[in-house]
Order: sequence, then C-alpha cells, then structure tokens
Amino acid sequence: SVSATYTDTPALYNLTVVSGSGSGSYTAGTVVAIRANPSPDGKAFDFWTGDTAGIASVTSESTTITMPGKNAIITATYKDAAYKLTVTNGSGSGYFTPGTSVAISANAPPAGKAFDRWTGDTVGIASVTSAKTTITMPAGDANITATYVAVYNLTVINGSGSGSYPAGTTVTITAAPAP
Repeated sequence: SVSATYTDTPALYNLTVVSGSGSGSYTAGTVVAIRANPSPDGKAFDFWTGDTAGIASVTSESTTITMPGKNAIITATYKDAAYKLTVTNGSGSGYFTPGTSVAISANAPPAGKAFDRWTGDTVGIASVTSAKTTITMPAGDANITATYVAVYNLTVINGSGSGSYPAGTTVTITAAPAP
C-alpha cells in the first residue's frame, strides 16, 4: 500500500500598487500596509483608485488594504496642490494652485493714513507699492499684509503742491506768478 501526504497551501494573490509601495503576493484576508509615493512638485496625493474594496481609507496616502481573494491593482492618484493665500487688511484670500495670478487689493486706509506697501511673503507680487495689484501664487502657503503710513495735509497758499503726504516725503511746491 502506498501512503500520500497532502498539504493544503493557501492561495496567494498578487497586489500591484502603482505609484506607491506594498506590492506583493498575499493570502486572502491579509492586511497589507500601502503608501503612496511622495507627491511630484506642485501636486498633492488625492485618492486611491482601482480595486479599492478593502482599503481602510481611500483618501489617506498611508493606509492599509485587506487583501481580497483575487489579484488586485490599486493606483495612487495626485491632484494640483492648492495653497492658502492669506491677505490681511485687504482682499484676495483663498486657496490657489502654484503659478495662478491672484488679484489683491488693500482695504481703504484708515483716517489720516495712506497705503504704503505689501509686507510678508511678497515674492511674486507685481508691485509691492500698489494698493491694487496681483500676486503669482507660490508653491506653498503665503501671508501678505497691506500696511499704511500716517499722512499729513500740506496747504500751499498762492502756489501749487497742496495735498496729503506721508512724513518725510519731499514735495515740490511752486509759487504762483507775482501779481
């Protein structure tokens, strides 16, 4: 008589992780750690696509998948990154993708003051001395502030040059022709 020994080997299924890590061969029910590759410049992780049944969180770049009883392919996807622009003392705040031209405008100056300049993360501002201008959104959050300076009234009698000026401003005045 011949005797045979039979060993039951569990079936292995392939997990392919595109643009991430965790690929391999696993038995059904195995919990596998998956992670998206670092985001390319100007991009941010968006979500997992493909055979997503069993993924703990399709919107997390680092998560787990419970291996199904079949081969599975999942892909990490990326979207254009949006960064926060905060405009203090003005308008234009919001979330924008890098390279977007955003209109910014300083609030009306308080009494006795005039707009001076934009301060903070000013790289990309078309004109830091213009109350209404644009900023090209950088690849990161940016904070800018409209600043104001005190102004003083100058009245020229029998001549020109009257107006409101910040302290220290050189003003050209011209006398009126003699009568």
